[in-house]
Amino acid sequence: MTITLADPVPAAPTKTETRELAYYRNLATDLGKDLQRAQRSLEVANNALRRFQELHRLGRRLSLVTLAVTTTDELCLRFFELVAQLNICSRALIAREQTSAPGAFAIDAAMGFERASLPDHFKLPMVPEFGFTTAADTHPPSAAASFIMLQRLVGLPSILWAYDVETGLALVLAITPGPANTDFQLDDRDLATVLLGTLLDVYRRLQARPTGAANAPEQEAAASPSRAVEPPSSTIFRINHAKPFITETDVTRTAQADEHVQHAFYVEWDDTHYFLFLTYDTASGYSLLRKWRGHSPRTFRDLRSMIRHVRDSLSYHGELTIYPRDDARVTALVEHARPLMAAAANAEDAEAEPIAAVLQSDYQRNGPSERPQERPPSERLSSTA
Repeated sequence: MTITLADPVPAAPTKTETRELAYYRNLATDLGKDLQRAQRSLEVANNALRRFQELHRLGRRLSLVTLAVTTTDELCLRFFELVAQLNICSRALIAREQTSAPGAFAIDAAMGFERASLPDHFKLPMVPEFGFTTAADTHPPSAAASFIMLQRLVGLPSILWAYDVETGLALVLAITPGPANTDFQLDDRDLATVLLGTLLDVYRRLQARPTGAANAPEQEAAASPSRAVEPPSSTIFRINHAKPFITETDVTRTAQADEHVQHAFYVEWDDTHYFLFLTYDTASGYSLLRKWRGHSPRTFRDLRSMIRHVRDSLSYHGELTIYPRDDARVTALVEHARPLMAAAANAEDAEAEPIAAVLQSDYQRNGPSERPQERPPSERLSSTA
């Protein structure tokens, strides 16, 4: 006799179970979409970080290349050499707007052209601060007529334009079409800002040099042969001897009196510390920014926070440059700030008082419970005072 057991018939899911199953399926689908969005956002952030690092290295390299230039012709030559080495563009122009004729530009220097083929001046119906044009797109669209004129001038369809309203300096980059070259995009505004900002920085440095500064080292060497002569680039940024320090309170007070910071830049002291020099008049020299009580230099440990501080608190909206402390251009300023930075570092070390030393034999004999305890903050303050 054979007994066969039938497979159990699964019970039909109830309405509650069906709703719960649909809910969890929808929840899993939403979580998957959130994960995809997070992965895309992470990829975008990584690309932005890499681009920022590349632009930072480009700005540093441009600063080093233009370190010892003494004339604008030499500046343009060094600038174009690096642009060509990095294959940023095929042709480039540096032009300056005429003060007597808005929209009319004189060509100061050119790369990739026969100078005889270029006119001395060109005029644009509209002058945007930034823009680009390709065979398929133009930004901003309102400046299409200006970019058509630039295309005729340069002879290439893909053009990047950067213009500084304050100085009238303009930079034009053009790319030769081809499979190995990518057209300019809206994201290239950062690239234009770095390139034009470096040019403006060096132009201001050259203009701030006193008359006859190029011959001063030779004259001083002839008068005093035994004295070591500093290179001209080491005194490009000078300390304002009348006011070598300035506090944030002074900056706020002068801003209320309609006198604003003309130029500012940071000096990189180490990997996490930056301190700021600023000036209201480049001819008078630069002052080191100190805290509102004036007891120590105002240092920054985060690029975003210090840029936000300068933009919001100091109302400075010009370009910002970070120089390493071994840069010859800021040697005199670093030497001026060195004792202050050392004093600030000593003050930080004094805040964390080390625990008294204990011999290993005494520690083993007395046990861990006998290890001296750190004194309360009130006792530390009274003892240090």
